[in-house]
Amino acid sequence: MYVSGHPLDEYRPILEHPKVLQISKLAEKKEQETVFVAGMIREIKPIATRKGEPMAFAVLEDRSFQVELIIFPNVYAPLRFTLKTGALLMVEGKVSRTDEESKIIVDRVWKLEDLLPHYTTPIAVDRRVFIRITKAHQVTNKINQLEKLLVKYTGQVPVFLHYSDENRTIQLSVKYNVSPSIEFLREVGRLLGPNSIIVKEE
Repeated sequence: MYVSGHPLDEYRPILEHPKVLQISKLAEKKEQETVFVAGMIREIKPIATRKGEPMAFAVLEDRSFQVELIIFPNVYAPLRFTLKTGALLMVEGKVSRTDEESKIIVDRVWKLEDLLPHYTTPIAVDRRVFIRITKAHQVTNKINQLEKLLVKYTGQVPVFLHYSDENRTIQLSVKYNVSPSIEFLREVGRLLGPNSIIVKEE
């Protein structure tokens, strides 16, 4: 029982974002599907693999339910001091099912306190991000790298991809909405080249 409110209360903008899945709805997702969940580490159990490498099992809970996390050595090593009981985190991972029970194999982790500014920055409703995509981008794995940047700088501004060789523009799903900070614009520019991204305000 939390006398002064639940620790997750101040992070509602994150937990209620369209891309963040309520843990209670995890059963609706397919095996190996990538999901984003956010909550508090209820317990964690570090262990060693047969090769002696450290890994861990943990329990993450939000306001709806809880789920077991599986953190393999390559992910756990740099997160050993972040993954602790009471930590408030967002987790990206893949759905794993054992005996009808859903678990998450962890790929990446963020502290909620670091993400919150991206979800609470005032956003003008008429702001839109346009990113120019060429055929060269599509055959050099640039699209996958771009997707990672969109996830890294998640926010509330919609993103449009303009395929210049086809003169076609599409709007991405709301889960790829971004916070178009200077850092985001620079990273996309370095990835796709000069003049590849603009932010329009009308």
